[in-house]
Amino acid sequence: MPGPVFCSSERIELRITERDDLNLLQQARSDPDPRTSLGFLQPYSHGQVEEFYENTRTCSSTAFSATSGPVI
Repeated sequence: MPGPVFCSSERIELRITERDDLNLLQQARSDPDPRTSLGFLQPYSHGQVEEFYENTRTCSSTAFSATSGPVI
């Protein structure tokens, strides 16, 4: 995933989701193994993933500005 690192440790790097990531997100939300592990009961279409991306993109600056520590 491209883009700046949002949070990192020895085992993980969290990055802000970008439009180029939508196919990966759609695959994760459609494949039963990761989908159910992530708590999604139904598979997501590409359109639903794009809508999710657009909704979180417009809310993300507000959601993260209210936190004072790392988001877990």
